[in-house]
Amino acid sequence: MPRYLAIDVDANGLFVAAASLHKGAVAVEQVASRPPPPPLTADTAADLGRAIRELLTRSGIKPAPVLLCVGRDRVIPKDVRHPPTPPADEPAVVKFQAMKELSEAGDEVVLDYCPLPPTAAGEHRALVVFMRKDVLAAARTLCESAGLKLAGVTPRPFAAVAAFRNAMTAGEETVAVVTLGEAGGEFTVARAGYVAFTRTIPAAAVAREKSLVAELRRNLTVYAGLPGADPLDVVYVAEGAEPGRESTADRLGDLLPVAVRGFDPLAGSAVANAVPPAVRGGFAGVIGLLAAKAASDVLPINFASPRQPKAAASPHRSRVLVAALVGVLVLGVGAMAGMMELAKANRRVTAANIAKQDVEGELQKTELDAKRLAAADEFTSREVVWLDELYDLSDRFPDVKKMRAVEIEGTAVPPPAKTPAKAGTPAIAPKTPAKPPVGQLRVVVSTEDPALVDRLVDGLNRDKFYSSTSKSTAGLSAGSSRSQQFTVTTQIVHRGPAEYLRRLVVAPPPKVGEPAEPEKEKSVTTDMPQANAGDVP
Repeated sequence: MPRYLAIDVDANGLFVAAASLHKGAVAVEQVASRPPPPPLTADTAADLGRAIRELLTRSGIKPAPVLLCVGRDRVIPKDVRHPPTPPADEPAVVKFQAMKELSEAGDEVVLDYCPLPPTAAGEHRALVVFMRKDVLAAARTLCESAGLKLAGVTPRPFAAVAAFRNAMTAGEETVAVVTLGEAGGEFTVARAGYVAFTRTIPAAAVAREKSLVAELRRNLTVYAGLPGADPLDVVYVAEGAEPGRESTADRLGDLLPVAVRGFDPLAGSAVANAVPPAVRGGFAGVIGLLAAKAASDVLPINFASPRQPKAAASPHRSRVLVAALVGVLVLGVGAMAGMMELAKANRRVTAANIAKQDVEGELQKTELDAKRLAAADEFTSREVVWLDELYDLSDRFPDVKKMRAVEIEGTAVPPPAKTPAKAGTPAIAPKTPAKPPVGQLRVVVSTEDPALVDRLVDGLNRDKFYSSTSKSTAGLSAGSSRSQQFTVTTQIVHRGPAEYLRRLVVAPPPKVGEPAEPEKEKSVTTDMPQANAGDVP
């Protein structure tokens, strides 16, 4: 039975599993893990390799060929459509089509692809995945430093889907697989066993349950908006079940619009009981790699050995040999055979020209889709989450007992008009402009202490998501000779729901008959939005 080591150098930890593979089954022999190592780069690869060698020695794990797992943030997936192609020539055609759509230099990346089922219209499809060559070089250095042989490098979304299929016997056609850790995670949709959509879950989203729910809802919405997206049956979360404790899947199931269930990547293995439940979800990548290797000798994506064109054996080889022998004897028969080969070459040229026209037609179709996606992105970039704005405004009030809001008005700001360049004006690269405002907030407050209004204005001025904040006097409050009304106006800059980080702390009201507790000093939360990883279908 072949034996492999699966290694996942993840920001949530270093995970290793050794297993024997036999007839599609995975027999996990040993597992080991350690705290998160530094990211895999050319500078850290050698040190990481030595750390892995020490971990294997300390855990008593014998060397074997390595299947290495890399994160979703290290790769770029693209859905590529191509004309019908013989299997021997398919890798070359897919690579040619994918390179035409790649924005980076082709000599800086390595690619592999996974064939996808054809569309309803019969179009041939492939999921092409790119990875920078320096990451692959770092993976080879890591294995050399650890004294191991690199057999495969596969993105974690493909491994997570394989781990789910290995652990579950459910028959859902389209499911989402979620891997989570303190440093972030990944959201992957699998359709009939194929990866249909995958995105990175940033660390800021998993810091709070509210942010995680918002991130998962956003990913579900983005997937549902893809052309031809099948309805999602259920979301599976990789985690270990801990008796007597509510799982992440249970909590998310009450907050998401789809069913949420958990699956244990180590379920049914001999080493499951030796691994704490809180750590088992991190083994989804390594167990998935072993399961994918057991199911097929060819991994779905393998940057260490990508798919290459194969020379197809000619079905007319025997005829050509006979013609060559006869041609030596009879010059006339040889000349006739030469003319036949020339006719075949002409037919191949004709077929190649037709395929070229098909490819050019597909490119023209995708240009319109790209323009539509750009318009959709521009529309969402001007969204204002008014509920979060009102929540933050409540948290910004210095003293709700001494200052109150009389009127709140929020309006959208139309996008700036695009001024066409004048003829004859030299093209000068402008400086990067600040983000334009997408909304305006006007608040009328009533107070006897103008300093409280100044504190509110100063807080808005210090926040990078507001601009042009101003204050004006609106006169005396009705029914009071001392309270004044002030109008505070500010411009709102767009940000996503996950970038609203303020937390309103309010003391509960006293019970009936008990004296009120003194009000504690209000905590101030600094807005520090986090950036999301790239989104690709």
